[in-house]
Amino acid sequence: MRRRFSRVALAITAVAVVAIAGGVTYAVAEIGGGGVINGCYKSQNGQLRLIDPATDSCHPSETAISWSQTGPQGPKGDPGPQGPAGPAGPAGPAGAPGATNVTVRTNNSGNQGQDVGAGGIFTASVSCQPGEVATGGGGMSQFGNTENPLPFVATVASRPTPISGEPTGWAVTFKNLDTTGHILGHIIYVICTSDSTSATSATAAVRNASLRRLVVRSGARVRKGH
Repeated sequence: MRRRFSRVALAITAVAVVAIAGGVTYAVAEIGGGGVINGCYKSQNGQLRLIDPATDSCHPSETAISWSQTGPQGPKGDPGPQGPAGPAGPAGPAGAPGATNVTVRTNNSGNQGQDVGAGGIFTASVSCQPGEVATGGGGMSQFGNTENPLPFVATVASRPTPISGEPTGWAVTFKNLDTTGHILGHIIYVICTSDSTSATSATAAVRNASLRRLVVRSGARVRKGH
């Protein structure tokens, strides 16, 4: 009889322990919602208990306390070591060949020139030979077949010719800035190439740089009698 009673009491005790454990687990699962743990402690003895603020509160003899489950963010860590160098990239495509068969052709007025009045302008030009393409050019208004500059002449335009299509020459426009007229000489040059491959890319570059207006001091030959 006693053995049977002991077995029944033991079974009841086991069920109670399981029920209590389940209740504790449920309570702990509810406590700390939102990442914050709430509790109450007694100042007299420091006894602490956890509560769910939605269903419980501290007693008059207790003080409320709470803390974060995750804790504050820690300090930034030291940077890691530098990683190994990556593999070399593939080789780029070969560039276009440079210009060959390049020739500079000039138009030099020598001791001759154009009679340009005060504030007047004049244009001089030079052309490549047939089959050649202009890749650049420029010029100056010279003084007495030299390269001695005078302060009253300005280059106001330097451009390929023709303006559209394949450039085959170069033209430069000068202006007499003086208050009196002068006979203005000139030296105009054009850089020509007969290499059709390099001429194609050179043509685009020349077009992009064309019609740029420059104000540069150059030379001139003074009109006789002035």
